[in-house]
Formats: sequence, structure tokens, C-alpha cells
Amino acid sequence: MNFTKNKITKNISNNFLILLFSFLVIFIKWLISFYYFQNDNLINKLIFDIEDFYYYPHIINLIEFDFSPDYLNNFPSQNSLPIPIYSIFIHAFFIKLFGFVSFIFLEFLCLYLYLLILVNFFSRFDLNQNIAFISSIFFFILPIIISYIKLPYLSITNLENLYSFRFPRPLITSLFFFSGLYLSIIFYEFKKINTIKYILIGTTLGLTFVSYYYNFVHLSLIFLFIFILKIFDDKNYLKKNYKNIFISTIAFICLIIPFLILINYSEPDYFSMIGVISLDLEKRIELLTYLFKKLFDYKFVIMIFSTVFSIFTLLRLDIKIFKKKMIYLSLFLISGVISPFFFVIISPSISEIYHFLNWTVIICIFVFVTNIILIFNFYFNNITKVYSFIFLSLFLFLFQFNYYQNIKNSDILLREDFSRLQTLIDRNNKELNQIMTFIPRVQVMMMLKNKRKFSTIESSFSSLNFDQLEKSFIINLKFLGVEKESFINILENKKSSWRYNNEILRYLSWYRYQANSLVTFNNSDDFTFKELEHIKNSRPTLAQQIIIPRNEIKRLTNLYQNYSLKSNFVRPDLIVLDKKSEISFYSNINLNYYCKIEMFKLLDVYVLMSNKNICH
Repeated sequence: MNFTKNKITKNISNNFLILLFSFLVIFIKWLISFYYFQNDNLINKLIFDIEDFYYYPHIINLIEFDFSPDYLNNFPSQNSLPIPIYSIFIHAFFIKLFGFVSFIFLEFLCLYLYLLILVNFFSRFDLNQNIAFISSIFFFILPIIISYIKLPYLSITNLENLYSFRFPRPLITSLFFFSGLYLSIIFYEFKKINTIKYILIGTTLGLTFVSYYYNFVHLSLIFLFIFILKIFDDKNYLKKNYKNIFISTIAFICLIIPFLILINYSEPDYFSMIGVISLDLEKRIELLTYLFKKLFDYKFVIMIFSTVFSIFTLLRLDIKIFKKKMIYLSLFLISGVISPFFFVIISPSISEIYHFLNWTVIICIFVFVTNIILIFNFYFNNITKVYSFIFLSLFLFLFQFNYYQNIKNSDILLREDFSRLQTLIDRNNKELNQIMTFIPRVQVMMMLKNKRKFSTIESSFSSLNFDQLEKSFIINLKFLGVEKESFINILENKKSSWRYNNEILRYLSWYRYQANSLVTFNNSDDFTFKELEHIKNSRPTLAQQIIIPRNEIKRLTNLYQNYSLKSNFVRPDLIVLDKKSEISFYSNINLNYYCKIEMFKLLDVYVLMSNKNICH
């Protein structure tokens, strides 16, 4: 009785510490932002201080139940946009009720839930409650710690995918994943679990499938391994639990059906846009060969050796509970290692396979650090609450210091320009309706301000097909007076330090022109010798590299040359261009129709002359 009472008291104490830590992290984080950028309004902060504003239009779509957004008057959408509904529905719900301030509250809520899930996960290993709390906030701060550690020949840069405030991945997706992980260890530990937990397992797998299928594969494998162990352990397991398994499956199916319907009615070109590759036998073999070679990369060998060594160290402690938990952690490790192989073998297509590799590394590090925590707990099981407050303070300081350093590096001039642009729109709200801009962040800002009429749109925001996107792009460049030779220069491939990337092509079609040793557009080899050599030497997982074939440049150039701007083209009320962009450089805007607003530093902003109150 005293033991149970003591455990409840410790759980309440830990919950309070998690709540306190979460509140202080978010409160001080946003306090720094509001202090450092005092002229920013909330919208400015959302599009600069929260990562991945590209998902904001999808939130608006979900709130309005508009799954066929086009935003362009003359280009109606014919199909749907397969938005990841479950990774954004929480934000959509809160924003509908409470507005954009919900973003700040949900950062607090998500951090609290993430830490709570981790504390409960570590509690399954019979950790000292103070060590469980310290471990949970350590995993939150671990990506920052790793970023400051510079090891020769060993760099780990993808650990921020474990958890961060990047929306919705991993802010929301990691909540689903670690909820599934917590359910998996309960499933592993107990011979019998109730129907509610089976429903939760099916629900978690459904949420993960729709939100981030890479994590779904990891979770599916670990549940599969545990399921097989249970069958071997009890030959009557299926007979005893078939009803619960059926109910869990139904919960999973019910959750994924809406998304599958959305997929079925989606714009076919969208899948090319997000880099989906059909896997034939040749591509499978090439990917599997690459993945197999990665297993013997010295970085991965070091991680696996360290993790296996930590497992054997725990086993040598000869504690019964460790042996059982080591089997579970070993299954988790194996699921992380084999998941990319498993998916390549069974799936007819794949996209952005590097996410699998990132999570293989993350799972290896997670298991290794967990093992170190278990070893530490074995020798120092009497850690008191004082240490919880010490580490809470230390990690809080480290997070805020890192955040302050990052926010200092934010482009102040650009933020100021966006503030000025919002002021311009607010003061002339009725006059400025039709917008032309090729800057995705500006388009998102306009949407958040309830401005939805554009003359051109970022390809991932709409459900338009490539033909519509290309025509819209060409019409707008024609209107800006861009010459044919300049159009070719805008489309040509551009080499950065480690890859080819053209932001304009990305704006127009995202990964349609991805190019690496596995795939090029229509399997073309119509590239310059230098480009072709670079493609052949690029790893097959480099989905972010964009190289357009010469015949595609020729096709688009012919379209551009043969197109004449129609007289009924509606002149936009407002034109916003990036001063440093090639579009701005090559534009010849007719100043008989537009006046330039001179107060901007990094943006070129033009207003239709008919709005005399703005121009004078």
C-alpha cells in the first residue's frame, strides 16, 4: 500500500516537473522572439519562427473542407490534394476555435505530451522516477547537444527529426510514433491486454500511416515481431485474441479510409511532384545494393557496434528484467535497420527514401542512449529530486541559449519587409486583392490574411496539374516582360555546393525533375556531360536534387515563345518579387501601369496605378 502510494506521489511530482519544464521552454522561447522582434505581429512570427510554413495552406484547406484548392481564377482544379489530414487536424481544430495563437499553445501541449510519453516509456524499464524525467528532457535536448559536438569524420545532422517544434514533422508525427512505441512495450510485456489497448494500437498505426508512413513501417515491424513472439509463446494466442485483433484492424482501416479516398481522387501529377518513384526490378536491386553497402559504412558500423556492446554490457549485469527488456530493445533496433529493406522489397513505389535512413540512425542512437541510461540507473538508482531540478535548469538554459543564437541569425531585413508588406495590405485591404508573387512565404502570409486570389501559385499548395501550372507560370512571366533568353536562364540547372537545385523549378514542380543515380525525369539522359557525370555519382536517395533535361527546357521554351498574352489578362493589384531572384532581375514591369513602393529593402513591391491613394 505504501509502495503504491509512494509511486503515485512520484508520478504526480514528475507530471508537475514536465508541465513546468514545458511551460518554461515555450514561455521563454516566445518571450525572446517578442522581445527581439518587437515590431512583428503574430502572422510574421508564425511564418518565420515556426518551421515549415508550407503546411499552413493545408490547415486552411482542412478548416474549410476544401480538398481541391487552386487559387487561380482561370485554372480550375479537377482533382483533390492528398493532404496529411491527421498530422494537421489538431492545429486545424484549435485554430478554428481560438485563432492563430493556438500555434503557441499547441507547442506547449505537444512538448508536454511528448515528455509525458517518454517518461511513461522509461518507467516500463523500472527506472528511478527522477532518472526517467531527466532522460525524457535529455532526449528533447539531445539534437542540440549533438549539434555542438564536432567529432572528426563522424557527423550526425539528422537527429532533429527525433523531436523539434518543426510543424507538423516531427512536432505531431513523433507524438504518434512514440505513442505507438509506448503501446508496443506494453503489448510486449503483458500476456493479455484489454480491448481498449488493441483499439489504441490500431488507432496509432492508422494515424502514423497517414501522417508519416516511414514511422508506420517501423512501428508495424516491431508489432509484427512481438506478435510472432506471442504466437510462439502461446499456440492458442490467436484463438484467445482474434476478436481484439479484428477490432484493432477495424480501427486502423476506419482511420486510413478517408485518406485513401482522398488519394483515389487526387491529382495524378501530384505524386510526381512529391517525388514518387515506381520501383521495377532494376531499381529495387540498385536501392537494395546501396542500402546494403550503407550497413558497412564506418559511421553506421560504429553506431551498431556501440549499441550492441551496450546491450551485452546490460546482459552481463545478470538482472532478469534487463534480459527481457533487452529483447524488446533489440527488436526495436532490428526494425529500424531492416525497415528500408522491407519497404523497398514489398512496395510498388517509394518517395524520399532518405527519411528511412534518417530514422534508422535515430533509432540506433535512441536504443544506445536508452541502454546507457539503464546502466546508469543500475549504479546510481538513488538519484534525488534535486538532480531533476538541476538538469531541468541546465537543459532549459541550453535550449534557450541555442534558440537565441538561431533567432539572432534570422534575416532581420526580410522580417521587416514582411512587416511593412502587411502594413501596406492592412491599410489598403479593399484595394489589394489580386496578388502576383513567386515567393511561397508571401503567398502563405496572404492566405493567413484571408487573401486567396493569386495569378500564380506554388505547386505544392494547389491541386493543379503540371500543364496548368506551366501555363500559369508562363503567363505571369510574359506579363512581367521576361524575354525568351532570360526565360531560358531562369530554367537552367544551377549547381550549389553539394547538389543541383533551381528554386524556380522547385516552385513550379517540386521533385518532378529530381535527378540522381536511381532516377531522372522520364529516365532521360539528355543532360550536359558535367550534369550527367554528377547525376551518375549522386546517391540514389538524393531526392532533393533537381536537374531538368535539355529537351524539357526546349519544350518549355517553345511554349513560352509561342504564347501571346491575352488582352483579357487581369492585372494583379500587387506584385511582390524577391530583389535577388532572377525573375526580378529579368522583369520589365510597365511603369505606366504600376508604381514601385520604395520602402522595402529585400523585396520589389509594385502596386497598380489605379490605386492612386497608395502610389501617391
